[in-house]
Amino acid sequence: MSLKGTSAASEKLELKDQKDKESYGLGYQFGENLKKQEIDINLEIYTSGIRDALGIKEPLMSQEEIRATIMSLRQRVAFFM
Repeated sequence: MSLKGTSAASEKLELKDQKDKESYGLGYQFGENLKKQEIDINLEIYTSGIRDALGIKEPLMSQEEIRATIMSLRQRVAFFM
């Protein structure tokens, strides 16, 4: 699996508190799931989507486009499993 927009693996994050550990743990588990399912994502665009949703920004896609895109992805992944 390749990830577009990944940063250098040598970057070392410091997990300073419980929030940092929870955040990292969620991200790591999500990454493991993507890897197991062989889903190729653009990490930069993915994190932009998270930032926009958490920042309550206007999404770059309509809610219908998002639903249709995710449904298509789920069908494609299920097909290959």
